[in-house]
Amino acid sequence: MISPDPTYRDRLNERKADCFRRAGQTVERVLDAKRAVLQLIGKWDQAMRTAEKCLELAESLDNREKKAKSLSLIGSIHRARGNYDQALDCSLKALALREELGCREDQAASLNSIGITHDERGDYALALEVYGKALAIFEETGELRGQAASLNNIGLVHRALGDNSRALENYRRSAELLGAIGDRPGQAACLHNIGSIHRACGEYGLALEHFERSLKISEEIGDRRGQANNQTTIGAVHYERGEFKEALEHYRKALKTREEIGDRRGQAFSLNSIGETLVECGDHDQALDSLERSLAIQQEMGFKTLRCSTMCELAKVWIHRRQFDRAREFIDSGMVFARELKSPADEAGCHSAYGLFYDEQKDFGQAAECFENALACLEKLGQKNELAPVLLDYGKMQGASGQREKGLELINRAAALFKDMKLEYWVKKAYEAAQELGAKG
Repeated sequence: MISPDPTYRDRLNERKADCFRRAGQTVERVLDAKRAVLQLIGKWDQAMRTAEKCLELAESLDNREKKAKSLSLIGSIHRARGNYDQALDCSLKALALREELGCREDQAASLNSIGITHDERGDYALALEVYGKALAIFEETGELRGQAASLNNIGLVHRALGDNSRALENYRRSAELLGAIGDRPGQAACLHNIGSIHRACGEYGLALEHFERSLKISEEIGDRRGQANNQTTIGAVHYERGEFKEALEHYRKALKTREEIGDRRGQAFSLNSIGETLVECGDHDQALDSLERSLAIQQEMGFKTLRCSTMCELAKVWIHRRQFDRAREFIDSGMVFARELKSPADEAGCHSAYGLFYDEQKDFGQAAECFENALACLEKLGQKNELAPVLLDYGKMQGASGQREKGLELINRAAALFKDMKLEYWVKKAYEAAQELGAKG
């Protein structure tokens, strides 16, 4: 019997190895697509298992590039669930592999992922440092899309720190780069972020202008998630103007879109916004239903970012029903999440909810302390749209406690802010509260 030609055997082995690699890459692409869908619909455990299969496959193929990508994706799932230590560990491992491979742009992408984790856990100085490193690499390589992403991320940190002017500066630089490369989804996202700054500053005309421009782009490119995001923020502008019917209309459109595309995380946001609006309208039964549905989705997904807001709104329902033990339980739990996430805005929301809690029970000393804590947080953040309602509630509380002069001072400060933001509904509410307090005097 003649032995096979060694050259032929080598070629056969090479072909087998190549077929194995190609099959593995095909499987990896299918698994990654499955992971993306599972992540979108909030099936986090299944998404994690699929991402881990991608990692195992990359290791079996000895493909360090794919291994780094899988680690990065696993990190993003951990981050979305609020598991920041695990997210950082995966992102740092991905960065180390990419440094070994020498791909500068992939290294910068890992740095941006690490920065997002620091940002979301409230480590803003670290986030800015890491985003700066990513930006420097993208500028060195001339990668404009990466530069735009890094500038946008830097803007988000400045916004969280209450430095709205620097946030706007970075958003606008990002928008210019995205326009230069024709990145319409990126432009829509940037316009949305710029609108959010104007909204926080009480510049509602400019906010609506940017949200509507972003919505138009999202509709033209068929980005349904972007459409829902813009419907939500347009609804928020109507809410803050006291136009609750219009706010609910936009929030419900966003919810319908998010249900149709299976965006569970987005559904939680929409239901929370609907619940908050119904609380303000005094429809506590429907508000409770929306807020509990939102909370159930968040708990199912292990999603923590929205938890504090939902719990504070639920507390308001239970305060209204005079079930104070339940209300206190929700506020306490909300504060745990606010401090875990190092979120000054959420902490302010909890302090304000505590103020309402103690006010309703006529414990005015405790209520005043809580409102003062809320004001201190919000004044640092420069969020006039959040500050004014707290001043109004605090003023009413002081009036109820017999501190008429202090109450009027706080209510007039709220009225001035509402007037500056051209929120006529709330200006009227503040004047009515001042007149009522004056009549009592």
